[in-house]
Amino acid sequence: MPSYIALSARYEGVFEVSHDEIWPKDAPKADIERLFNFAKQLGLDELLAAKMQKDVTAAEKIVAAPLPEVHLKDMPEACLVGRLGEICDTRMADLPRAYAWPTLLAIGSAFLDEQNSNPPTMLYVALVGPVHSGKTQAIERAVHVLGLEKPQLMRTYSGSAEQLVRRLGDADGNPRLLWIDELAHLFKKQQIDRASFPQILNEAYYNTAFEVLMGHKQRVDVSVKLSMIGGIVEELFQDSFAKETVGGQHDRFLFGLCPGGFRFDFMPLDGLHEKFDIRPVKVDRSVWEAKKEYLEKHPEMNPRILETSMRGTLIAAAFNGNKALKGFQLGPAFALAEYQMRIREILQPESGETVEGRMTGRILNFVKRYKGKYVSRREVLRATRAYDLGAVLCDRVVAVLKANGDIEVVKIGKQTVMRWITDAEEEPDDTEN
Repeated sequence: MPSYIALSARYEGVFEVSHDEIWPKDAPKADIERLFNFAKQLGLDELLAAKMQKDVTAAEKIVAAPLPEVHLKDMPEACLVGRLGEICDTRMADLPRAYAWPTLLAIGSAFLDEQNSNPPTMLYVALVGPVHSGKTQAIERAVHVLGLEKPQLMRTYSGSAEQLVRRLGDADGNPRLLWIDELAHLFKKQQIDRASFPQILNEAYYNTAFEVLMGHKQRVDVSVKLSMIGGIVEELFQDSFAKETVGGQHDRFLFGLCPGGFRFDFMPLDGLHEKFDIRPVKVDRSVWEAKKEYLEKHPEMNPRILETSMRGTLIAAAFNGNKALKGFQLGPAFALAEYQMRIREILQPESGETVEGRMTGRILNFVKRYKGKYVSRREVLRATRAYDLGAVLCDRVVAVLKANGDIEVVKIGKQTVMRWITDAEEEPDDTEN
C-alpha cells in the first residue's frame, strides 16, 4: 500500500487527487474509492489493480479482526454437574470455570477409594495460563472447600520417579492427590535421558497396583490410587509437554486454559468445608452404550479424552450421593470432552526432534488459533518465544512456512502480518509483497 501513496505524492497537482485524500493522516486505512480512481487516472492495467485489491482486502481483514474477537472463551457451563457444579458456581465463582471445574474434580478424586468407584477415577489436571491468573488460588480454594487433608493430599516435589515411588509407599491402595504447584518442574525431570517418570505416571493413570524395578536390583510394589494437579505458565507449555509426552501422557491430562482477558483479584479463603455423602457409584450398562453411540457420531473425538471426561462425571455423581450413573447423564462428560478437544488445538505438545522442528510447531500452533485471520509477526514471535531459539533460524522457519504455503506473510504500512492458510484455501501466489 505505501507504494501507491508514494505515487499519489509524486503526481499530486497533476491529477485531481491528493495524497491526503487517498490516505488521510492518522487514518487506519486508505479511502478505497479515491484510491481506485487514482489508479484509473494513471492508466494502471487490470493486473496491478488486482494487486491493489489484494492489499486492500488484507488491510480490511486486519482492521475488521481486532484481537478481542479471538480471545478464548471460558469452559462451557454445560460441563458442570451436580453438587460440585453448584460449588463451582458459588464458592469459586470469581475464577474461570476452566480453572475451577477441573480442580474440583481432581480434588474430589482423592476422596474416592476403590469402593466408591468402578471404573477408576484417577485424574491428571493441568491449569494453564499467564502468571498471576489464579492457578494456585484455584487449587487452594478447592482443597479448602472440599476439606482435603494429609495423607490424601501430598504437596511435594520429587527429584526422580524413584523418590516419588518411595513417597507413595505408605498409600496401601488408598487415594493420593499429588499437588505440584509448578508442573514444569515435573516435566523437566521427565525429559532427562532414560527417566522413568513418563512410564510410571502413564501406568498409574490406569492401574492402582504395579511393580517398579529400581537401582541395585531393588523392587517396589506400588499400590496407590494416584491423581495429580498443578499449574503451567502458558508460554512454557510446549517446553513442558515435549516429545517425551507425545506417547500418551498429553492425552491423559485434563486441561483448564485461562480464558482471554481474565484478570484475577485475590480473595482470602473463607467459609467452612462442605459436607458430602459420598457413595459407591455403579456404572450402568447404558453408559457404555451411550459412549459407543457418541464415538460413532463423532469420529474425530479422541477416545481417551472422552474417557477422562467420563471419569469426571463419575466423580461428580459420587459427590451427589448417586447410586448409579446412567447413559442419559453423560451430557456434561460430552461437553467437557468437546472443550478438551478444542483447547488441544492450542495446547499441543512440542513433537519436533530438532530446534527448527520445535520452532515450526510453535509458530503453526499459534497462528492456527486465529482461524485464518491476520496477526502481527511481532506478536507471533513474542508469544512463541521464537527468538529464544535464534533470530536467523526464526527468519528461516517463517520463510519456509511461507514458501510451502502454510502461512501468508504481507506487509501493510510499517507492520508485517501473517496468517495461517486454512485447508479450504488455495496457496497464495509467489508475488512479493
